[in-house]
Amino acid sequence: MARREFSVRDIVEIYLHWQAGEGVRRIARSLGLDRSTVKKYISPALEAGFKLGEPRTQAEWIAFIKRRFPRWPTL
Repeated sequence: MARREFSVRDIVEIYLHWQAGEGVRRIARSLGLDRSTVKKYISPALEAGFKLGEPRTQAEWIAFIKRRFPRWPTL
């Protein structure tokens, strides 16, 4: 699979699907991503103490992404 450019919106979309209770496979399938890519972004959220079922706003996810992945441009 070829590398794909990601935006902050793409990563937020992963988090929103995950927050809604979707598993890695389902997220990957619905967004057209590899499972390892989905895991790459969910793992830091788990390490930071984020839990499934704890709703977060898009703004909260963006703030987390900026802290965890500082090279990403803003939306």
